[in-house]
Amino acid sequence: MIKRTIMDKITYKIRNCLLTFLFLLGSAVSVQADVVIRAAEITAFGIFQEYGKQFERGYNAAGPGTDSLDYVRFVDFTNEIPGEVGISFGIQYIIHSTPKGKPFKVTGVIIYPDGGLVTPEGEVYSTSKEKITVKLGVKSFYGFGFDKPWEVLPGEWTFQIKHNDAILAQKKLLVLPPEPTLSQNLPD
Repeated sequence: MIKRTIMDKITYKIRNCLLTFLFLLGSAVSVQADVVIRAAEITAFGIFQEYGKQFERGYNAAGPGTDSLDYVRFVDFTNEIPGEVGISFGIQYIIHSTPKGKPFKVTGVIIYPDGGLVTPEGEVYSTSKEKITVKLGVKSFYGFGFDKPWEVLPGEWTFQIKHNDAILAQKKLLVLPPEPTLSQNLPD
């Protein structure tokens, strides 16, 4: 009878220690567990004008290079994007949740048209993924700019905002083929 009582006490202490450990581990790992996404909404899409552009990184395994912008202003709300160097396009979105302003990690994804984006070096990108920290309840932006002729890829471009594996927002935009230039129309 005494052995059982001692074993019960040891089992009780081990179980309490294990439960405390699991509780502490769970609260350390799930920093965003208190966030419940009510809705994500695309508030603008199409062609935008960019302000305060700064180069951040070149092409790598995750996808094409990224730039940071101070501000964007949408100039044409459209699903059809002209395939021209100098055009910037994308989506503006908001993640509705509380507390408003709380930093929240998402992944911005661009799925390129069939064949992918091909660099001059021959590297092919079918998607681009970028980790982004946004603020809940505050408008955020995700887009792409045609800086070089080889980046102009006609077809359907899909913009996604994801959290873990869940798609919070998605918009498909159609990039049109480039307009022929006058020199392309002249006979040889």
